[in-house]
Amino acid sequence: MMSWRRDRCRGAGRWVWWVTVMLLFGAYEGRASDRPGESGRTPAAHVGSVMAMLATFDEAGVLPPESSPQANQLIRALIQFQSAFLKSSEAAVREFLASALQVHGRQRARAILNRFALTGWTSESLEAVVDYSMHHSMWDNPKRSRAFQAYNLSERDWEFVQNVFLQARRNLVGRGRDLHAVFAGHRSRMPGGR
Repeated sequence: MMSWRRDRCRGAGRWVWWVTVMLLFGAYEGRASDRPGESGRTPAAHVGSVMAMLATFDEAGVLPPESSPQANQLIRALIQFQSAFLKSSEAAVREFLASALQVHGRQRARAILNRFALTGWTSESLEAVVDYSMHHSMWDNPKRSRAFQAYNLSERDWEFVQNVFLQARRNLVGRGRDLHAVFAGHRSRMPGGR
């Protein structure tokens, strides 16, 4: 009897997790928008991309426990870094993303950048920024640093996202799975998925 309740609560917990993501988008996203006239409403595709990334991390076994400070930090950081890369008027932020995608995607960099503008994070765009930032600090440029700080982001936030992503990739590869295929499967079932 007790295990039935626990299993049922775990299933309900997943819905709480996704509802939390939705609520956090309203609480965090757009708070520090530096583009005049933006409505502050987050497109469904941008919400769905963060949800799919979290589901990918869950499948990889690296998602922090629900309602833990680490879970809140991960959700907030994914949302806010996505917002910063999408909305910041600071050229150094846009250049960092473009450089990361160029190194990662070569011929497909422009297509990945255009898709990012429409849908937010993809496994490819996050992977590009994670890998690029391992050799090129986001924080070495004072203008870029201030732009991220305007979105309430710190170097520690990025290091946490980076570590979770790298561990997820390692775990999935260790199981013979491809992170991008796992993400694509989740993405198609999330808001704004196709």
